[in-house]
Amino acid sequence: MTETMGQRKTREALELFNQIQGDTQEGVPAGGRDEGNDFREQMVAILEPTATTEVTTTIGKSTGGVRIDGSAVDRLSYKLLRFARDPAKAGTEYVVAVNVAFSRYDSIYWTEIVAQAAWLNTQSAGGTIRILQTEDDYRQYILARFGA
Repeated sequence: MTETMGQRKTREALELFNQIQGDTQEGVPAGGRDEGNDFREQMVAILEPTATTEVTTTIGKSTGGVRIDGSAVDRLSYKLLRFARDPAKAGTEYVVAVNVAFSRYDSIYWTEIVAQAAWLNTQSAGGTIRILQTEDDYRQYILARFGA
């Protein structure tokens, strides 16, 4: 049986979502820009932004497989605020695609990012923020957008 576009895109997105770039070691930077750039380029190609859909990505890594390293959450918070405050974004959906590290590893700040996005969606005259953080999130979004 041939895969539909939605099934193919779901499979590709989930393969990418489930890649962990490898644990970092204590005192070593959490990851290079190349890893984040590769994830972004591939995920943006899969999710296909449109005139009314923007896609941004964030990858997380872990020291010792326990918690998220680095300032990925801080950078994302800034992106969310900037998007929500831009009146030109009214009617636009801002899709935030992350890797599995955010659901696998501990981050006291990640739940606050999700809450921030939900709150901004109620306060903003701009667009809508949607975070893809689980396999189910990716499946639902892609199949609704590209068909089952």
